[in-house]
Amino acid sequence: MSAHSSAGPSVLHPLDEFYQRRDQALPPFRILAGDAMPEPYRQLLVHDGDMTSTLESFHGKPIHLQVLQRQITGDILQRQVVLRLDESDVAVEFGAIRVHLARFNEPWRSQVVESYRPLGGILNRSGLGYSSRPSGFFAIQSDPFLASALDMPLGSELYGRQNTLRTTSGEVIAEIIEILPRVTAPA
Repeated sequence: MSAHSSAGPSVLHPLDEFYQRRDQALPPFRILAGDAMPEPYRQLLVHDGDMTSTLESFHGKPIHLQVLQRQITGDILQRQVVLRLDESDVAVEFGAIRVHLARFNEPWRSQVVESYRPLGGILNRSGLGYSSRPSGFFAIQSDPFLASALDMPLGSELYGRQNTLRTTSGEVIAEIIEILPRVTAPA
């Protein structure tokens, strides 16, 4: 797997911003077509739904967040998180996200800022109409940061997507990178 670069926005945005702040190079990755994604990653990533509902359905358990990094600048919340199963605390996704807080009324805005429950779950409970539009799929090699976050061996091939959530009027709610650990079907 080799590092990929392009003149336009990175398929790993906003993850690329977190790496730039740490003055670190992104791990090697390659862009994939959705239909080239192997199963079960295709069923988990190649859809227009939110990842919270998809992962809770797949694993049969509710999910909470472990916040790795969080920063609020004006009305923008940026965070890196691990989505973990409530009962076992097993990592089921790494996320890098930019949330536009102005899209939320209270009490939903406070819940997003609190950063305990995943954004998809908050959106679904809030009644705010939104769409999920994945714009890219990729395979990425776990560097020390991703390996540690997802409890995976260093150098593991992981799969992910770039996704944008928008209001029904088209305003961006969030830009998200969603990376899954190695996945096996739950028992």
